[in-house]
Amino acid sequence: MRAVPDPRLDKLAAAFSDSEFSAYLRRVTAAATPLQLSGTITGDGTGPAVMVEAKGKAKDAQLKLSSRGDPLNFAVDDTRLELDAPDAANLVALLGLPMPEPLAGQGHFEITIGKNDKGTAPLKAQLQFPGIDLSADGALRFAEKIEPRINLKLEATDFRALSIAAARISDAVVPANGTARMIRAEGGVALEDLAVDFGDTKVRGRVTLKGIEQPLLSGDLTVNRSDLATLLALGIGRMSGGAPWSDAPLGAAPLAGASGNFAIESASLGLPGNLAATGARMKLRFGGNQFAIEDLSGDLAGGKLAGRVRISRPDLIAFDGNLSLEGADVSRLISPADWRSKFHGKGDVSLELAGQGASPAQLIGNIAGRGKFALTDAEIEKLSPGALAKVLAAAGKNLPDEASVRAQLAKALDDAPLKVARLEGPIIAANGVIRAGKAMAKVGNADTVSNVAFDLGRFYLDAN
Repeated sequence: MRAVPDPRLDKLAAAFSDSEFSAYLRRVTAAATPLQLSGTITGDGTGPAVMVEAKGKAKDAQLKLSSRGDPLNFAVDDTRLELDAPDAANLVALLGLPMPEPLAGQGHFEITIGKNDKGTAPLKAQLQFPGIDLSADGALRFAEKIEPRINLKLEATDFRALSIAAARISDAVVPANGTARMIRAEGGVALEDLAVDFGDTKVRGRVTLKGIEQPLLSGDLTVNRSDLATLLALGIGRMSGGAPWSDAPLGAAPLAGASGNFAIESASLGLPGNLAATGARMKLRFGGNQFAIEDLSGDLAGGKLAGRVRISRPDLIAFDGNLSLEGADVSRLISPADWRSKFHGKGDVSLELAGQGASPAQLIGNIAGRGKFALTDAEIEKLSPGALAKVLAAAGKNLPDEASVRAQLAKALDDAPLKVARLEGPIIAANGVIRAGKAMAKVGNADTVSNVAFDLGRFYLDAN
């Protein structure tokens, strides 16, 4: 007699031989150990179908299971699982997800998988604990690999309770509400039609996840607003208290153990100094101890912004990056809130910086680099270049008192602006201070000398 292969066994073997599925099972098993179950298996004797009912504990979670199935055909129908845990963080780990911060409060999870009809079974699930309500509604398709088609919905008063990454990024409440559709794609799973609002920040797009033990994330996202400081915290960890820079080491990296790359479009990108770039595009890359923002572009103060940033933190925080800005309105850079400034003109700047340190403050104090700047059609209100000559000419041989000179000079300065067709020079950065080298320009019969320094450590501008 010749044995005939059973396709049902082949499907079962294929499911368990899937490396990612096996890794997922290992993670769930580790979170559920020790596992204690007791229950009954009953059947009516008219066929192979049986009913399994069990209760017990998976680690510290109370477990209740009921399932109807056919063990001879490896078929399971109408399965319901309930889990209750005093700490919902352990409950999240039981689902194979990254464990959030502990002490999340009492948690409840339930999932129902209906009867398999032509290889597809309906699924409903819900995870609830203080501040978190995550539900799923869809189907599982049983082919060579299990293929989910599941609609997800999240309502969270504070997303940090569910996500360890969010908890490491922000020290403030992060409300989150949104939907996505989970499918199997590209050797992993994908969240399609992602639409999540984190407070006033609206995130749309697609995210793909490959791998369990060493996750690889990728995606294309559009957001209405983002912030450079938040993006850096996402990649390398949050800075603790300290204004403007902390002496303490950075916090734990939110995406530790994962790697990935994202293409991001942001309608508004917040920058230091209350500045914001519009129409920003960038690529985020992370992995190991490195994080990079590449191909950054956008509009800033009417000019074109471009740049990149790369940071690593194996022991010290190491930074290198460059930026360029062409054709920017100087008054909008100086006073981004209302564009009101006595200084007008168009500016170009290019700069390359690098440094390292054990803390953000040490890093900033060690920043060094070089670049160049240029100002065209520069104009400073109420700074007439001929003011002093006019006052001296009016005085003649008589020497007026100091108060009179001050009054006449103030009036003379108001007569006209100081205009410079073009002013350019080098930029040197050392010890955390960025200096524009002395630049000279001819203004009528006078020579104008400029000297500007910006102290990164104190966030202080000194110009004369």
